[in-house]
Amino acid sequence: MLTNAHVLGMLRPESRKPTKVEVVVNSGETDERTLAGIVLGVDAGTDLGAILIRGKDLPEPLKVVQKPLSETDVVFIFGFPFGKELGKNVTVSKSSISSLRKDTSGKILERSR
Repeated sequence: MLTNAHVLGMLRPESRKPTKVEVVVNSGETDERTLAGIVLGVDAGTDLGAILIRGKDLPEPLKVVQKPLSETDVVFIFGFPFGKELGKNVTVSKSSISSLRKDTSGKILERSR
């Protein structure tokens, strides 16, 4: 599973792995369940974290591919933007890439929506 490094509290170089990670499957549904997760690693520069979860009847994983991004590319944002304030169901928003920030060598630093 992919998440944000900041969600795991691991955005800074001095951050430590959390002692306990819980992943909620089917949040807000009648078959909701919580599984233990193991942090595989993070990339603080891109704010990404990878978690291993094991269990029966898990959703099929999405294929993760790396491709060049361009302004106006369509993206989907999944999450819980205000925590429990909006309930336990995931929010899905369609958006687009509005800018690509680059360093002086032309390497992409940050992707904005």
